[in-house]
Order: sequence, then C-alpha cells, then structure tokens
Amino acid sequence: MPKISVIVPVYNVEPYLSKCLDSLVTQSFDNFEIIVVDDGSTDSSGIIAKKYAEQYCNIQVIIQENQGLGGARNTGIEHATGDFFLFVDSDDYLLKDTLSCIYKKIIEENADMLIFGFSNVDIQGNILSEESHVSFKGNSLRECPEIVLGAPAAWNKLIHKDLFLKTDIRFPPRVWYEDLRTTTKLYIYAKKIVYINQPFYQYVKRPGSIMNIDKADRISEIIDAVEDVFSYYKEKNLFDTYKEEMEFIALNHIYYLGSLHVIALDRKHHLLKTFYAYMKDHFPNYMQNKYLDRLGSKGMVILKMLNKNSYFTLSSLLKLKKLGSQ
Repeated sequence: MPKISVIVPVYNVEPYLSKCLDSLVTQSFDNFEIIVVDDGSTDSSGIIAKKYAEQYCNIQVIIQENQGLGGARNTGIEHATGDFFLFVDSDDYLLKDTLSCIYKKIIEENADMLIFGFSNVDIQGNILSEESHVSFKGNSLRECPEIVLGAPAAWNKLIHKDLFLKTDIRFPPRVWYEDLRTTTKLYIYAKKIVYINQPFYQYVKRPGSIMNIDKADRISEIIDAVEDVFSYYKEKNLFDTYKEEMEFIALNHIYYLGSLHVIALDRKHHLLKTFYAYMKDHFPNYMQNKYLDRLGSKGMVILKMLNKNSYFTLSSLLKLKKLGSQ
C-alpha cells in the first residue's frame, strides 16, 4: 500500500500538465501513487496523462464527465489507497524532495496534517513571491484557534486519509472557494497539525485560471462559502467558541479580499454594496476584531478605504500595482 496518494484533478491544462507530472514522477520519495482525474477535458490533457500512466506504474488515470475541481478531487479521494492525501493542481508543480520531506516530518511528529509553504511563480517558473511562514503557537484548533485563519488552500497540506474518510467531509463540486468550505472543517478533527517552513509547492499564476476569469458575479459565491463554514461550526456547536475567528473569516474573505477582487474587475459592481451590507448586518463591530493586525498596515489602510466606499481610489491603486508588476 502506498504511503501517499497524490491526487491531481485535470481540466484543459495541456500546456502545463507535463511539467506538473514530471515534478511528481521525479520525486526522491518512492512509495506513492498518483491519481490523475481527467474532469472532462476537451483538449489533449487526457492523452498526455495516459502516456504518463503507460510509462509509470504508479499513475492511475480516471476519466469522468466534468464535475468541477471539487468533484474531481472527490473522485481521487474515493480511489486513493495511501495513508495520506496530497492535492496538486494540474497547472502547478512540486520541488523535487517535497514528498520525502513532508512524509518524514509528519511521521516523526505523529501528526495527521502537515502544512508547508509555497511560491507564487509565473508560467516561466520565475518566483513572484513566497509564502513560507506557516507556523502557529499550537498544534491543533483547540490549542490555537488562529489556525483556522491560515490560507485555506488544500494543496499545501499533507492530510491523513481519516480526516476525510471518517468524517465524510468532501469538496463541494461545481463551486468556487471549495478549499475554504473544506479545510476549515478538517481543522476541527486534526488532533495534531505540524508545519514545515519551506515553499515546496509552486503555485503558477497563469492567465485564464479560475480566479482570474473576468466574471465578477461569481465572486458572490464567497458569501455562500463562508455561510457554509458557519453552518458546519454551528452544527458542531463550535461557532460561539470560535466566534472571533468566524468573524475574521467573513471580514477577510468576503469584505476585504472579495471587495478587492470585484474592484479589480469593476469598481461600480453591485457586489461591493452587498459585501459592505453583509458585514454591517452580521458583524457590526468587525473593526474591533482581535485579528485585524493580520491584515498588516497596508491592509488596514485598504480596509478603512473600503469603509469609506473609496472604490475609485482603490481601483486606481490596483491598476498602478498591476502596471508596476509588468
């Protein structure tokens, strides 16, 4: 039985898939399986995946009708036989010793979740930024509630299979923000969470990826995602225990990040008023939240500008930042 199941959902990533799979088959670790789920691709992604499966015995390719990223990951979970799951998006890739390092750490620490850093890179592989400071003062949600505020991405986490199989937690299909809806629930059941402060995962910022599509209306799904998390914590009688954390999740994901994403697309979009009203209605005292310092000094300036509806100024600043990065 493999020690790690690497689950790779695939949808129309023909230019990127080979680099992703190359980074997996050349890992220094030797006891793992790769489950590629072709989620109804209409390009040559499926053909590429099958060629790798013919060459490498630890690759399994599953073809299904399109169910979205969450649905493809769930299919991978159902077919996985490893003790731990690692999700790798098919346009991203890993550094060579990733599996060896993260497996050694999680076994040494007898943990059921490990979080590691990542680099944002362009399509040429140039590093744009690194997010490697992933440590908290505690190894569980109970010890350190701030854990739930970390990046919700599924792909920088090695997760014991039981956190899925014994809880029936799965990724919601055909929605945005599926990671936020899922990893925040897994934290409840993780008895021990450990960290490696190294950017093993290479997250490719590419044109046309899900969060870069010019569809401002779909950003409204962030409200559904946050409400999904709230409902789950209420069902488990944990919402009041982590009320400050839940408030900051809404503040950060709906009001702050959601608003900035909308402004970058259309500063006059109706969602900006919707997000503002949501915070005022549900968390009127959000400016007193104890986690505001997580936004940093620049983030606090932006938050105050959002409170003043200074969308034109924020739009101009975002355009200048984009021009400066070109």
